[in-house]
Amino acid sequence: MTELLSRLRQEDFPRSGAVVLGGGCAGLALAVALVEAGGAVAVVEARTGDRDERTWCYWDTGQAVMPEAASRSWDRWEVRAGAGRVVASDAAHPYRMVRARDYRAVARERLARSATGRIVDGVRVSVGADERPGGRDVPRLFDARGPMPSVAVPAGRVLLHQRFVGQWIRTTRPVFDTAAVTLMDFPESRAPSGVRFFYVLPVAADLALVECTVFSAVEHVSEPFRRHIADYVRSRWGLDPGEWQVEGQEAGSIPMTDAPAPWPGRSGVPLGLRAGAARPSTGYAYTRIQLAARRIASAGGRGAPPIRDPFRTRVLDAVFLRFLRDQPHRAPEVFLRLFGRLPGPLTVRFLTERSTLRDDLRLVLALPKAPFLRAAATTARERLRAVLP
Repeated sequence: MTELLSRLRQEDFPRSGAVVLGGGCAGLALAVALVEAGGAVAVVEARTGDRDERTWCYWDTGQAVMPEAASRSWDRWEVRAGAGRVVASDAAHPYRMVRARDYRAVARERLARSATGRIVDGVRVSVGADERPGGRDVPRLFDARGPMPSVAVPAGRVLLHQRFVGQWIRTTRPVFDTAAVTLMDFPESRAPSGVRFFYVLPVAADLALVECTVFSAVEHVSEPFRRHIADYVRSRWGLDPGEWQVEGQEAGSIPMTDAPAPWPGRSGVPLGLRAGAARPSTGYAYTRIQLAARRIASAGGRGAPPIRDPFRTRVLDAVFLRFLRDQPHRAPEVFLRLFGRLPGPLTVRFLTERSTLRDDLRLVLALPKAPFLRAAATTARERLRAVLP
């Protein structure tokens, strides 16, 4: 870290500037927000050249730092389970897709236009015990290097792992319906370790991102993701192996937990998944990352604690996590019922943390009572055991 700072000083980087470790979604969002608020920032990225691909999606509520990075959008989505199918929409808040390569290109262009932003590629940084963030030598340090480090979840809390593999599928004939995103399509066969479903982003009649996702309490779940995708492509669209090919692939794991994120980190203020940005009950993080970047920039680049959801949202998320952990076999029925009984705009308000108390009450009333009363009782019992002697 000391060597990096010396290099930046030689390049006339101001001592009051912010240093962001990691040039991914969170690091670049903060960098752009800071320079556009008049600050100086250096993004330090260990990788160079081509990087593993990512695709992020979000319901557009006007919070994106770089809205021009989105390359596709939809205002309709569907949820499937067996013979059941529900379709919903919210034209005022379209579902937008951002590919990481486009996001990086927009961020680099914006930083290049400023006189105070820069990206340092190919540099790995470790923060020494004597290099205290917030001190004279490391005034403002932000750590956006991936998910939270693996730590034991406190008693009374839940951690699920959202593991996924996505493949960009190109077909020899038009089969994809480009009017709607498939948010969840639950197969007849259940995952042995949790909840499995498919997710489809149709960008053209012959091109789509097809993703297999598993929610599981087991971190290193043994799932043949690629075989599941091949079976799904055959069963849903009737495609033989010679009628499609894989043009790209992405994979990852997102922590879904009601445990509070560590704050602050020894290596600076955590950002993104490292700061617990993923919504506990869904794993969505993009909008929360953008909001955090705007908050920090508006505070003059000082570290701001992670966004804390309203109490009722935290309760609903905690109960939903336990439902997914303890009753995964009921997930298809519950999601189909939830998306089918609630208006699209209300669902989007809840998923983007803009729901009112009335919205939340309608959501609770739409859920099947027995499984969620059981999950609520489990939540209360586990939380009490964690605090009582």
